[in-house]
Amino acid sequence: MGIRLRIGPWAAQIFSETALLPDSFTPLSLLESAFFDIFMLSTFMASSIYGFALLNSAQFPNGLGWFSVAYGLFGVVSYAISGGLIPIMVLAVPLVLGMAPLPSPEPQ
Repeated sequence: MGIRLRIGPWAAQIFSETALLPDSFTPLSLLESAFFDIFMLSTFMASSIYGFALLNSAQFPNGLGWFSVAYGLFGVVSYAISGGLIPIMVLAVPLVLGMAPLPSPEPQ
């Protein structure tokens, strides 16, 4: 995130002073894009892995686990094909899990 927020303003400052983009702007932009792709794909994969963990848990309904698995796999495939989902889409699984009722505590 720091790279995304710093490369553009840095290059714009140099461009405003010299009317030329720095030579390192293109490689840094490609690196920024690669980091963002890794972030998006790994987050969707994490949602699927978390869904498999929920399927093995007796405390949560299987529907939550299957939703997490399916949504994560859908996100990976969709991002790989189209190259772009909005970044807030990675937060759908935590949102649904946060709204799910908590399991009742086991009596001890």
